[in-house]
This record gives sequence, C-alpha cells and structure tokens, in this order.
Amino acid sequence: MKELGTFFTGEFETINFPSTKILLGKSGFDKSYYRDELFRICEIKFPHALVNAVVKRKSEFLAGRYCAKRLLKNFGIYNFQIDIAKGRQPTWPAGYVGSITHSDRLAVAALASTQNYQAIGIDVEPIIDQESYQQIKTATTSVSEIFLIANTCKNTFLRDFTLIFSLKESFFKAIYPSFGDYFDFSAIEIQHIEHENQEFYFLVKQNFPGIVNKNSIQKGYYIQLDTQTYLTMFSIKTSK
Repeated sequence: MKELGTFFTGEFETINFPSTKILLGKSGFDKSYYRDELFRICEIKFPHALVNAVVKRKSEFLAGRYCAKRLLKNFGIYNFQIDIAKGRQPTWPAGYVGSITHSDRLAVAALASTQNYQAIGIDVEPIIDQESYQQIKTATTSVSEIFLIANTCKNTFLRDFTLIFSLKESFFKAIYPSFGDYFDFSAIEIQHIEHENQEFYFLVKQNFPGIVNKNSIQKGYYIQLDTQTYLTMFSIKTSK
C-alpha cells in the first residue's frame, strides 16, 4: 500500500490496548491537505455515499480507512477493501472484528481476531466543553450518572462526562452490528469509573439477546491519547 505522506496524515502509530488482545492504530490528519486523489493513492475505494459529501466528511472517512488498512497489514492482510455495511458500520475480513472512530483531527482503528472477540466498539472524543454539555446532558446521561461524576473533583467533571458519553458511543458501535436496531444512551448506566485502572463498570438496562443480558454488569476501558483527547472501548469476548 502506498503511503499518504506527511501532509494529510501524521505518523501512524500502533498501540496494544491495555489488558486486552486488541490492537489500535492511530494517525492525526489535516483536512486542509485533503484531495479526492488520495483515495486512489492509498488504494482505498471511494464510496458512492461520499460523492456529494463535504471535505470534512471525506477526510474523516479516508483517515479512518487508512488506519484500518495499516492495521490489517500488521496482521498480514493486504488489498482488503473495508466497505460500508447496511448499518453503515465497516466490514472486516473473515476471522477479524474491528471498529473505526475519528475526531476532526485524529483517526483510530481497532482490530482483533474473532477467536478472542466477537465485537469491538471504540470512540475518540476531545473533552466536551461546558456549552455542549448543557446541550446534550439530558439526552445522554441519567441523574445518577451526573451525581456520580459531580462527587469527583470539580476540575475533572467535563472530562468524566466526556468519558461517559464516549463509552456509550463505544457500546453502541459494539452492539449494533449484531443487534441490528437502534437504541439510545439509556440502554446502559455507568456505575463506577476506576481512573487508576482506566476502567468503567456499567449496568445494562436493555436486553440484547445473544449479545449481552439485561441487568448484567459490564466493563469498558479508556485511554488518554493527549491532554484533551480520550478513547473509550467496549468489547465482547468470544465464548470458548
């Protein structure tokens, strides 16, 4: 695979996600350097769905697929086109499962063997500001979740709100491909954030048959990518 160079994307970096067998690949990108030709250069299929898309959307899509393709290469898989499935999630080669996420300047992909995981969801988020928090808090968090993070240091409230919001996005991305139907953020409720180990514990309040059970306690993870950006992850291990 040809490289995009050092203008549109930054240096590609792989990360072994702590306490898992999941490999992450990340790269910064700058949409001001985007051009349609980069799809051809990188040997990534330009999807029909992006024909009329704005540059921001094209840039995010390309950067995410670029990271995913670099990860596949690490597993010895070349020339696989990551298409868009019916539910708009990315497709993966047989024997692998993954997830793609991006902010407006950073793209991250995750990949693992289906021998170890049946589902993965990741989400990257810059710390949400006060104005955005006021706009989305009611739709994304419960009263008990707000109470949970309000009891922590005032200076970390927006960070912890961002982590809760992001984990719920990761949960959705892990569950939706198998569940096949939309659900809202009230499907789970965060019970505890263990910052020392960068873990979440949350209650599943909706039944997802054959995937995760209602009233079960599940665990998610997070890592800090830079001073203002966090990545969360939820995965489901393959039954042995």
